[in-house]
Amino acid sequence: TNYSADFEIINPEELEVSYTVNSVCEDGEGGSVDITITGGTGEYDIDWSGPNDYEFEGEDLPQVSSGDYSVEIVDAEGCSIAEDINVPFVGITPYSLGDDLELCAGDMHIFLAPTGNYTYEWQDGSGASMFILQTEPGVPTTEVIGLSVTNDYGCELSDAVVVTVHNCASIDEELMSAWGVFPNPVTYSATLKLDGVAANSTCQIRDSRGRVIESMQASENLVWDASNLEAGVYLVEVLNENGVVVWHSKAIIQ
Repeated sequence: TNYSADFEIINPEELEVSYTVNSVCEDGEGGSVDITITGGTGEYDIDWSGPNDYEFEGEDLPQVSSGDYSVEIVDAEGCSIAEDINVPFVGITPYSLGDDLELCAGDMHIFLAPTGNYTYEWQDGSGASMFILQTEPGVPTTEVIGLSVTNDYGCELSDAVVVTVHNCASIDEELMSAWGVFPNPVTYSATLKLDGVAANSTCQIRDSRGRVIESMQASENLVWDASNLEAGVYLVEVLNENGVVVWHSKAIIQ
């Protein structure tokens, strides 16, 4: 007995994947990934891998940090497809305007914005990459300097500092004009003549790199032992009890 039958062999649609990366600005970190799978046969086995040994099983990648990720999809028949996906860093690199600071009335300070393809808005509405604070002589006050930085993705990051402005002219200007380092250049030691220097003032020495290498209580005739210092240019500063520099001078050690 002969039997015959007709069979239709149907190949499943080719396994394909498409994806959408949903970047976020918060903390400047990565985002999530939504994938869409078409074709193949039956249920899918989906495995993700990424930076720092990251592993995840599931269709859509949850919130992750920026970096390169790979997804492998295997259907019920063992057919597979893999895709490499980059989750970009779209945020703004963290920056700081610095610590809160104190100035003497009449002093100037320059604040710098972070460099990059950004737009800037300072507290006064200006949009330059720097802000120059020029304080008014003899007028103590408090200023808040703030900056908002925005990038092309619309991400925004802000910072602010408080500037306390003191009236440092408590010492007679004529007396201060006579302050100095004697002798200068310095060989082994020198006397800092600081007639009328206020109580609780401090004298500090900075090297050519701006590092404070010595600090001492200021007095009207302060002897400075420089015998252990290398030859070069140093900065001598006097700070009042609020830590504000009220006077400075260069000293050359031979």
